[in-house]
Amino acid sequence: MTSAIGPFMTNDAADAYASKISLNKKLFLEFLRTFEWKKPATDPSQQFLDIGCGTGDVTREHILPRCPPCRRIVAVDYSPKMIEYAKQHSAHPLIEYKLLDIGLDVQSFLSDHGTFQRVYSLRTLHWAKDQARAFANICRLMEPGGECILLFLGRCDTFHFIRQMAQLEPWTKYCDVFLNAVPKTHDMTDVNTLRSYVENLVASAGLTLITLDIWERKSSFLDTENAVEMFLMANPVSPILPEEEKVQFEEDARKHVPAWRNAYQKNNPLPFASFVVHASKP
Repeated sequence: MTSAIGPFMTNDAADAYASKISLNKKLFLEFLRTFEWKKPATDPSQQFLDIGCGTGDVTREHILPRCPPCRRIVAVDYSPKMIEYAKQHSAHPLIEYKLLDIGLDVQSFLSDHGTFQRVYSLRTLHWAKDQARAFANICRLMEPGGECILLFLGRCDTFHFIRQMAQLEPWTKYCDVFLNAVPKTHDMTDVNTLRSYVENLVASAGLTLITLDIWERKSSFLDTENAVEMFLMANPVSPILPEEEKVQFEEDARKHVPAWRNAYQKNNPLPFASFVVHASKP
C-alpha cells in the first residue's frame, strides 16, 4: 500500500532527482564511511532493508558495497516512479526494489519478506505523515537484536517553502496537502526539544536508543537555484496539479523561493537540523 499524494510522486520526479542527487550522495558516502554498527553481521543468510531508496543509486553504490555478506537488500520507496526508475537504472542481483510506505500498514510486506537484521533509512522519515507509526513499523520489521540507522531532517528551508506556498494565491486551495507534508519538528527551534521528540519516537516504537546525534547548520548545502529545484521535486501537490496550473506553479516557485530562502536563513536561529538515530530492537 502506498500514498497517492506526496513529494516525489510525479512522472518526472525520478529523473529530476537522479540528476540532482550528487550532493546527497557525497553526504551519504561520508556518513557511511565513518558509521559503525554495534553488532557484527556475519551470517550470509541475513537480509537488510533500505527505507526510502529513491532512485536506488545510494543503495547500489554506497550501501551494498559496505554490507557484509548477505542474502539480499530489500530497498523500498513509497513512490512508484522511484521504484520503477531504480529497477531500470540501479538493478543488482542482491537488491530487490519494492513499493512500500513505511507510514502505512506493513503487515503484508512483513509476511512476504520477514524481518531484517539491519535497517537503513537516509533522508526519508521526515516525509512520513505519522512518524510514530513509521518508527513502530521499523521496529516490527527488525529482527530481535537487529539495528537501524535513520538519518532524517528536522528543520529545513524546503519545509518553509511548502508552508509559504500554502499561503499564496491561487495555491491556498491545496493548503491541507501542503501543511500535512511538513513534520512537527519544523516548529521546534530548540535542540533539547528536538532531542526529546526523537527520543520519545524511539522509545514509543519499542526500540533501544544507542546514539542520537543532531546535526545543526546555519546554511543549506544547496545554492538558490538547486533549492528551487529541490522544492519543485518535493512539492507535495504536484501529483494533483492540473496540467493548466503546472506552468504557473513553477513560475511562482522560481519567483518567490529565493526571497523566502533568504528570509528563512536570516530570521531563524536554527534553520537546518538533521537527526541521526542509531537504535536496536531488544
